[in-house]
Amino acid sequence: MNVRNEHEALAKGGESAFASALADVDEVHAWRFDRFEFDARRGELRGLDGAPISLRPKAEALLRRFLAKPGELLGKDELMAALWPSAVVTDDSLVQCVGDLRVALGDSGQRMIRTVSRRGYRFESAVEPLTGEASPAANLAPVEGDVARPKPNPAVHRDGSARSARRWRHVPIVILVAAGILVVVVLASSRLRAIGIDQELVRRHTIAVMPFASPADDPAVRASARQLADAIAAEITAHINMRGIGTGATAAFDEPMVPLARISKELKAFYVVSGRATALATGGYAVDVQVVATANGSVLWSEHFEVGEGPGALTGSEVAQQVTSALRGRLFEIDSHRAMEQGHEPDGADLTMLGWHALDLRRSPDEMRRAHAWLQQALQKDPESVTALNGFAATTLASQLPGLPLSAAERIEAERAVDHAIQLAPNDSTAAMLWGNVQVLNGRPDLALPAFEKAIRIVPSFPNGHVLRAQALVLLGRTGEVNAEVDRAVRLAVAGRDSPRISSAYLSAAEAALMRGDDAEAHRFAELSIAERPSNAIAHGVLAASDALMGRSSRAPVEMAEFKRLWPDATVARFDELRPSTNPAFVAQRARLYDGLRKAGLPER
Repeated sequence: MNVRNEHEALAKGGESAFASALADVDEVHAWRFDRFEFDARRGELRGLDGAPISLRPKAEALLRRFLAKPGELLGKDELMAALWPSAVVTDDSLVQCVGDLRVALGDSGQRMIRTVSRRGYRFESAVEPLTGEASPAANLAPVEGDVARPKPNPAVHRDGSARSARRWRHVPIVILVAAGILVVVVLASSRLRAIGIDQELVRRHTIAVMPFASPADDPAVRASARQLADAIAAEITAHINMRGIGTGATAAFDEPMVPLARISKELKAFYVVSGRATALATGGYAVDVQVVATANGSVLWSEHFEVGEGPGALTGSEVAQQVTSALRGRLFEIDSHRAMEQGHEPDGADLTMLGWHALDLRRSPDEMRRAHAWLQQALQKDPESVTALNGFAATTLASQLPGLPLSAAERIEAERAVDHAIQLAPNDSTAAMLWGNVQVLNGRPDLALPAFEKAIRIVPSFPNGHVLRAQALVLLGRTGEVNAEVDRAVRLAVAGRDSPRISSAYLSAAEAALMRGDDAEAHRFAELSIAERPSNAIAHGVLAASDALMGRSSRAPVEMAEFKRLWPDATVARFDELRPSTNPAFVAQRARLYDGLRKAGLPER
């Protein structure tokens, strides 16, 4: 139902969230809380300056519920029934609504609206209900406990007579002095206040994207180069722990020699992306892109791209995604190396990057355990860091190795971290992917697929979103769609030198080919997967199965032996446990894969 329909429903007298919220507080005309006043009659939220703060209809209805019952736990079901009385919605709708209200109130730290995991929400701020006419919010002043109360009028005596102007002629001076002291106190306290992990990572990962050099006599290439630079800046900013500065700000620094010191000082950027575009004889343009550190001018990464419109040619958006994917990988490496330098005491941001870098590499179970511990330490320093929460959940889920499934406690631990991350950042791509992973473990790839697709829409440059979508397509029996997703994942992962994800992408293509009956293609993709990551046990199993189905009786036992070495207690039944999908198309297609494993020598149980 859109906003217009909601208001029409109200006008017709139909039961609505607004009416339901008001029913509890018939006599209340306004509420004061924290630094705000909400006028119930006008449906208007105002701040200290008296200026109205825009609220969406559902966020307004939710605020009314909270103000009517401060300090009480309001369950998810209760809130959804109140806000959407005649519609069936999911938790995502409520999470989004709470997020909208938090944005309006500036409540990113959950100081006012507290999430009670798996149960609902509690409004923690003290609330003062008013039964008379609401007074303008400009007459509010914060006092102890953050409850706003009317400010006394200094121009009136207690007996109501006017004070003389002479008595108050020094008031402006006193106010200015007090304001100066307040500014000093605020600045001092802000320096002492700990910076959150996510904010610190954004600070460290601020990247200025310069206008790309291009021929002066080719307007088309110049326009394309400018669009590409801004597309790269936008892709960078899509990541929760990165910030891109586009050409609107960097054009002032566009000189023959990029002034790195000035950019570092004035734009607070740690890295610079620059490039040079030239026309191609076949149409389109070529562009050379490089990333430089502003501290010392060292080149961290460079690549040549050709952009065109023909079959197989890259588009500008694909180049932007590949550049961002490469940047992400390099920044994780740089941060991790810096955090491990002798004598350096890692802070929360360092610990988070150490954990994520180890998670990306996935070299051994011991390293995964270290990654988990680092992220756990990071969360002790900042429990509200979305990046650390995501990493903590990811290391927990990634610890599920062949033959070693997650315990119930581990699964609950991961789900709680994912839920918390989504509540803090409903549109974070990594949190969406992790939620999808949980659904896959629960045997619901049909629920996981939309989550992976949402993650791709938010951050198209992260190859893991495409890898996970390919895996979900396999579990849904949609094997004909897998290769296109694998191609996207590999392009992005190659740019970021991300071997584990390249290997995982090729493995999905191999399984899909085998299930479709294309044994030669399955064999080729399995070999590509192993070339990127020789320790990928499942890839050796698929290779053995394809050899067996193609009648290569001498090769199949060799690959099966390697598969069993990497997964000693493997059986067909345990192999099946890794794919908890009951989708009929998948169940029918997987029979061929399992038949190949049996022929290669894998026992049933």
